[in-house]
Amino acid sequence: MAQIPLDVLTCEVSGRFLHAAKDGKDLDRDPDGNPWIGLTITIQATIPYVRNLRSDPAAIITLDPIIVRTDSNGDLVGDDGEPSIVLVASDDPEIVPSANWYYVATIEGDSFPTTRIAFVAKSGETFDLVRDPGVPLDLETVLTEYQKAVQQMRDLIATFEGTAIAVLSE
Repeated sequence: MAQIPLDVLTCEVSGRFLHAAKDGKDLDRDPDGNPWIGLTITIQATIPYVRNLRSDPAAIITLDPIIVRTDSNGDLVGDDGEPSIVLVASDDPEIVPSANWYYVATIEGDSFPTTRIAFVAKSGETFDLVRDPGVPLDLETVLTEYQKAVQQMRDLIATFEGTAIAVLSE
């Protein structure tokens, strides 16, 4: 089956994970940085799908979980071996909802403290899971963003011009 281009704006995501170890046999006395090899990083959007209004015909795109690992340098790598991955941008103005959702990256591994980093994937930018500040994961923020997304969907429905088919079930 041929792949169909999503025709959406994207954001690149990167990150390097190291741990400090005692100084080895080298010229300085500084702690050595060893890469975290084989960490699992699961990146999940806070909504299950978006409507892509840019494509013709318009389409629903499900935002499936993305699972990547860290390589021998401690870099997040995709299946192509590159030290980053590319995601659907959460601020693309031609997808609905736009700018009212974000991603959560969960980093896990043997002896690694499980870490969750929430972030907005801004179009045309690179988000570094380590360097860039994420968004707070507190319940109030999550509820506020959810309410904004619901209102955006209500506004879209209220201004819809066309024919719709409703399926009702008991």
